[in-house]
Amino acid sequence: EITLASTGDLLVALSNRDGAVLGRWRGFAECNLISVGDQLLTLGGQGRLGLLEQQASQLLQSASFDLKAGRCWTPPTWIDGRLYVRGEQKLLCLSFADAAGGTSWENTLDRPRALAIESAQAKDRDAAEQAVARIFSTFESKGPAAALSLYVRLRAQRPSPLDFEARQRLADEADAQGLTALAEQIRQQATEDFPDMAEVP
Repeated sequence: EITLASTGDLLVALSNRDGAVLGRWRGFAECNLISVGDQLLTLGGQGRLGLLEQQASQLLQSASFDLKAGRCWTPPTWIDGRLYVRGEQKLLCLSFADAAGGTSWENTLDRPRALAIESAQAKDRDAAEQAVARIFSTFESKGPAAALSLYVRLRAQRPSPLDFEARQRLADEADAQGLTALAEQIRQQATEDFPDMAEVP
């Protein structure tokens, strides 16, 4: 029997028998775990998916993938051989396959599930549009301080309705209003909250 704990940037596995460290893995901060058969799936807060297998007295990471889904706070769900992952940027449906002796993940959506996921993504886009509209309206009616306060509250929500594109729109508008420092703050926070998106040229 083992105990798994996520601390800082590490996922640590300890033996319940003697406290020995069975494994350490970086990139799994704020990690959620689920059991699938004899294996453990790990999902880090930054969207890194891992597969752990126990071999003899060791716990080994046999696969690791960056899902490019933004922050992932919600535990993954395993249904009928598929893994559903809800990230800040998208909702994924992943199937597990063992090909040529190796482990791989494929994003395999059948049409009914694809429609459901497209609907969820559309709702996310609508939520982002509404959030931006609320901030613009607050800016016009109550001024920059009230708009900034609303932005801070919306950013703190989990999941936040302000996606990467919405942050860029807000930063562009702040620039247009001559609020250069605020624009830079919003862009910096967008980079922090969506590091994968920020890397896209």
